[in-house]
Amino acid sequence: MPFNLKGEKAQKAQEVERFIELLKGVTTAEIIPWDERFTTTMAHQTMLDMGTKRGERRTNKGRIDAMAAAILLQSYLDSRKRSLSC
Repeated sequence: MPFNLKGEKAQKAQEVERFIELLKGVTTAEIIPWDERFTTTMAHQTMLDMGTKRGERRTNKGRIDAMAAAILLQSYLDSRKRSLSC
């Protein structure tokens, strides 16, 4: 879910909410909106830390998006692990 820096739903949130409603119509799986703020920034930093060249970071948007998605998923999984251990 796209939130702004204040933690409020950002402009794209309406589009995401419509997509969630479409998904609910075709699946029984639980759909949990998750805050995606800073995941792209974190992905860029991770690639920088990995030594990825600047040109590749700029031209390979799919790789950045995939890393941001992995960071988002790991954030969710980490939250589940914490809640289950309490």
